[in-house]
Amino acid sequence: MVLNELFITNPTRFSRNLKRSKKPLLFRAIPIGFGVGLAIALLLQLFYLPQFKLDEKPIRVLGWLFLGGIVGLIEGLVWPFFSTSAGDKKRYQKRLILSPIFAVIAGFAAAIIFEVVRGSSNQVTELFQQIEDPLGFCILGGLLGGALTFTTSPSFHTALRAGKGFEYREYQQDTNAPPEPIDNYVPDQILKKGFNILWVKPDNQSELIPFPKDRIKEGKTIKLGGSEPRKQNGQLIGSDIYIEGLPLYIGHFLVTNEETKFFPKKDMFHQFEIKDISLTSDAPVSVKHNDLIVFENNNQKYRFVYYDYEGSIPVISGKAKENLDLRFVSDEYGNRIEEGLSIELPEKSSIKITIGGIDFKKISNDEIIGSDIYLPDTDPYLGEILVTKQDATLIPNHRSSGNIQIQRNGNPIPVKREISLKHNTLITFITNGTDDYQPKMYRFVYYNYFLDPDA
Repeated sequence: MVLNELFITNPTRFSRNLKRSKKPLLFRAIPIGFGVGLAIALLLQLFYLPQFKLDEKPIRVLGWLFLGGIVGLIEGLVWPFFSTSAGDKKRYQKRLILSPIFAVIAGFAAAIIFEVVRGSSNQVTELFQQIEDPLGFCILGGLLGGALTFTTSPSFHTALRAGKGFEYREYQQDTNAPPEPIDNYVPDQILKKGFNILWVKPDNQSELIPFPKDRIKEGKTIKLGGSEPRKQNGQLIGSDIYIEGLPLYIGHFLVTNEETKFFPKKDMFHQFEIKDISLTSDAPVSVKHNDLIVFENNNQKYRFVYYDYEGSIPVISGKAKENLDLRFVSDEYGNRIEEGLSIELPEKSSIKITIGGIDFKKISNDEIIGSDIYLPDTDPYLGEILVTKQDATLIPNHRSSGNIQIQRNGNPIPVKREISLKHNTLITFITNGTDDYQPKMYRFVYYNYFLDPDA
């Protein structure tokens, strides 16, 4: 049941699913199932003793009930080990109660069907005795699968992650440079009910809009366009995602429990690319996990990545493949760090991740050297992050400490000594290059996705 739900929920992540299944299987499902199953088996064997003089039929029915109930109970107990959806206490409690109830009903139905088949002839033949156990478990398995569809379903947490065209940009004019027009345009991303959006206000101060209770979910229609949300007759109308300079409506996504489809506007389909293929008609297109969606308007491209973030943390690696796993938005980027990707810090007892300007190289003895996180135009060794099971510590190189900053109370603070990283800490690495008359920077946000799995 665990593997079934993992692979239905994340059909494109075969190796990732196998890795994620180890903990719930080895530490919950198998030991609990073995222990409880052994106890029930011993109990039922006691009932078969001649001293009790009990009929075999009710004992068999009782065994079916126990078996179904334990499968449902284990399924509910193991769920938090492989799904972030279990963080919703009400949903978890509901599943923990309903799974055993429906599984017991399935076990009872399987017992009735089995006894009817078994009692259809006056005597149990030798052939039936050979196949009765496999037949019984087939009946039970089918009924359990049907019953648990009412309590379990693939978890789809969908999102559009902004990419090219939505970069954070900040300009500072060099007083010695000739005057040039400054592009202060930042695409507006306006909140409409159901979204959690970080926007940049005109004064370059970021503001996080609180996460609403009814996020993007099944049945929602997400409209893209240049019609700013506004109230009319007490109702909010306009585009769900508003981008300045675009037509009032360019298309929409329809999210259902089974799939997500994109419907382009009839006269604008030729301006869209999905999975690097230009649309040739206004027919709806099904989008899958990690599909790249590109819209071009007046030589400006806007990129979104559609993805199912249930249990998904996109990761990139450094030199040690056994420590950091790989996942990319698009193969065309090679192993570049792109906007929107996250680096998953592995849960090890102790591991150091180096940050700096030394690219990966193989030397003569096949040893790989270089920075785990390579940032061009930076010092060879900026520092490192020490990850333990309890904490993550940023340790700067004292020679490069002026090139690392964290944000506190809206102000950049140079990191001159090792610090313990807290949830949602903004870390800035300053390079030796320039970008629009100011030092080029690389920004990361350190966050604990157990505290905020939807980050």
